[in-house]
Amino acid sequence: MASVNVDAELVRQGGMLQKEEKLIELSNGCICCTLREDLLTSISSLAAENRYDHLLIESSGISEPLPVAETFTFKEEKTGVSLNDVASLHNLVTVVDAASIFEQLSTMDTLVDRGWHEVEGDKRTVAHLLCDQLEFADLLLLNKCDLATEEQLGAVEAFLRKSNPAAEVVRTEHSVLEPDALLGKARFSLERAEEHPHWLAEAREHEHTPETLEYGISSFIFRARRPFHPARLHAALGGRPRAGCLSKLLRVKGFAWIAPWSLRQGVVALAGTQLTVTPGPVWLATVKGAEVQIDWDPQHGDRKIEMVCIGQDLDHEAAHAELDAAHTQHLLLMQA
Repeated sequence: MASVNVDAELVRQGGMLQKEEKLIELSNGCICCTLREDLLTSISSLAAENRYDHLLIESSGISEPLPVAETFTFKEEKTGVSLNDVASLHNLVTVVDAASIFEQLSTMDTLVDRGWHEVEGDKRTVAHLLCDQLEFADLLLLNKCDLATEEQLGAVEAFLRKSNPAAEVVRTEHSVLEPDALLGKARFSLERAEEHPHWLAEAREHEHTPETLEYGISSFIFRARRPFHPARLHAALGGRPRAGCLSKLLRVKGFAWIAPWSLRQGVVALAGTQLTVTPGPVWLATVKGAEVQIDWDPQHGDRKIEMVCIGQDLDHEAAHAELDAAHTQHLLLMQA
């Protein structure tokens, strides 16, 4: 994250290194781009010694796990060698602060506000970064359990399982973990990672109204065949503070038909208080000669809204009604 590697110095001062071992520092850059070749070179060098069983890489707290995983597929131009050729990725771990996760989700701060940004113009928010780190991980360490009540821990754990059903959740204090829990089990799957953009896949496997869990964390899928009105959508999800039942939402993610975008999908993401809507792939209905899909409307093709909504103490019916109110009033205007 910076030219001064504070963590490396703390490790040195802590006396944790055996004399014959090595600490590899990669400073002032991003694993996924400027440091990618350095990472390949360093790991290749360690692998060539043929005496290490495991390698731990700790990226900065503002790193996103998905592009770090993608780095393993990067091939060096001159040699054609990739990280996958010299090492295999076994686990992606995210440490979760049990005492403050909901507070961080509700913050309006950007990374720039906190001085955490990697480059000028970094527009990421703390809440969105946190969700990215939670949702693309194989192991979630629910840490600082000594600072939270059992009820608080249950609520956080329920949220984690809703956000990332495939991840293993382990409670810790002071990040103390038996080495074998991390090093003795390979959880990462490239095939599963490649499917990550299909957020709704897990939800479709359980087509029923979710029961209210013990700690009030539940989810529902909002589906519609009418476009959102941008101003109404912003008023419903982007207001600070949000009003009505939608104030109970913690996370929303999915694809939406948004007026006046008749060509492209809108990718909707709500993380705590932060709402973003960005252009996504084109609707197949706009592609000449595209095959008719299973879920295809005779008039509007594949244009639709499909979003997973996760919240605490969430009234599904009322929240659904409030999202319904964000539609456009005149569907015929959107046929062009």
